[in-house]
Amino acid sequence: MTPALMIAVAVVVISSAATIAVSAAYKWQVTSKGYITGMRIVGVATVLALTAVTAWTRSDDTVAVVLIVVGGFALAVGYLWLHMRLTKKLSDAGVESPL
Repeated sequence: MTPALMIAVAVVVISSAATIAVSAAYKWQVTSKGYITGMRIVGVATVLALTAVTAWTRSDDTVAVVLIVVGGFALAVGYLWLHMRLTKKLSDAGVESPL
């Protein structure tokens, strides 16, 4: 297993643990401000960390690194935008917890 793959796996494991920790801390109240903020931070951090690992694996190709970084930031912005839409729809529908 390459170092980059081990780092990527660690990022996903840590992200999963952080998702569970945030969810438990806010008792799965998906429309609470703390839950929303926590999930956005975890999501963006995960996308950017995986972007960094991917760019690192292609460090010998400058064009690829630039495209990977631009794509990673676009994915992070897209994640935020979609998360904002989802939480607004859940809030408007009166959903507090999926449990």
